[in-house]
Formats: sequence, C-alpha cells, structure tokens
Amino acid sequence: MKGGHIVTILPIVDVKDEVRQLNSKAKLESTIAYTVFERPLRYGAFDNCGEATPEDKAIWEKYLAMLPDLLTKGKIKPNRVREMGGIEDILTGFKEQKEGRVSAEKLVYKIA
Repeated sequence: MKGGHIVTILPIVDVKDEVRQLNSKAKLESTIAYTVFERPLRYGAFDNCGEATPEDKAIWEKYLAMLPDLLTKGKIKPNRVREMGGIEDILTGFKEQKEGRVSAEKLVYKIA
C-alpha cells in the first residue's frame, strides 16, 4: 500500500490513530492559514502549533500574485458551488455529506 499525503484544514489530532490503522504509511497533517499573517499558533486542537513563520507569509504573497493567472488559464479550478436553499436546509447538506453525496463542491446557504 502506498502512503500518500493528507493535508486538512480541520484539526486531525483526534483521528490520527484511526488513519494510521487504515494506512500506516500515510503522512497526515493539518494546517491553518493564520501563519501567513505572521502570528504564532496557539490552538491546542491543531498538531502544528508554533511560533510565527514569516516564510509562510512570503510564500502566500507569491502564491496570491500567481493566482489570477492560474485561474484565468484554467490551471486550477475552484470547486463548483451548489446552492442548497436557506438555513432550514443546512441539515440536508450535513446528511448528504455524511452519506458521501458531496464531492468537490461547496454547499452554499442563503441565511440573510
């Protein structure tokens, strides 16, 4: 079995053992974008807490400068948007996600 690399924007501290049981070769980490603002991370739920990282800000600024061109040329594509309705439809969206019916799309709800 190949390892792979899983990066999430949500904390993964609680599921690391479960993922390792499924694939012990997988590299698993979470990230949070506050480092691009040169702020130290102080969030216990994240596995990569630490001091401010100016190099993250430099990488982020370089990426942001490239982003419009990448989008225009179709080199990267954002997830499609699916309008789900109003706030009363949020549970429907959760159910669809739980059932595996949401993939590569952003569910959007009108609440105001």
